[in-house]
Amino acid sequence: MERIASTYRQLIQDILLPMEAWKYEPPTTRAEVIFDERRDRYLLVIVGWFNNQNDYSAVVHLDIIDGKIWLHVDKTDQEIYQQLLDGGVPKEDIVRAWLPPSER
Repeated sequence: MERIASTYRQLIQDILLPMEAWKYEPPTTRAEVIFDERRDRYLLVIVGWFNNQNDYSAVVHLDIIDGKIWLHVDKTDQEIYQQLLDGGVPKEDIVRAWLPPSER
């Protein structure tokens, strides 16, 4: 299972890292990727300022739990689920966590 988790870690990082370079509006915000490989948590967040208010939003959140990728949030137009499938992750190893358990 560790080999699979290692492969999944690399794929997730390959998907998220390019998103950090995206340009955001307003230009006072930026993207940050956060990787916690020890706990297998991966995030893309937006941080900065908008209309004199602190702006923070989790855009993508994935975890690896028991050998499966849990996709908690995907607020991109990049179709992370499809990218995982295209990267070789079997459908049964991707949990769309925002869905009720009966629909996953």
